[in-house]
Amino acid sequence: MSKRRANSTALATFEYGRSPKSIISAQGSQTPGKQSSIITTMLSYKKERERAEEEALMLRNRIQMLMLENQRTHQKINETRRQTKEFIEIKLISQRHSMLLQEVIVVCSVPLYN
Repeated sequence: MSKRRANSTALATFEYGRSPKSIISAQGSQTPGKQSSIITTMLSYKKERERAEEEALMLRNRIQMLMLENQRTHQKINETRRQTKEFIEIKLISQRHSMLLQEVIVVCSVPLYN
């Protein structure tokens, strides 16, 4: 049996909700080898729990970073939209100005007196 499978079998027999001391004292009549296997099992549970907590923290941090990145991206999108709107307005004003200037040139080029 593989080590991983042996650990999962040992984990399945662990009684949740009981303190390690109560488990050891309840198992007190067993041989010292059996107690060491219980302690080993409890230590493996502790390591597994710590690993799970560490992974949860890393995932929480990753989610937070992604949310910040998303927020920054939306800010950039909104800024780009605002700049595009300003550019279009300036372009329209420039076109109107050009048209008015051309009209003035046409009017000024026509002789007033024949």
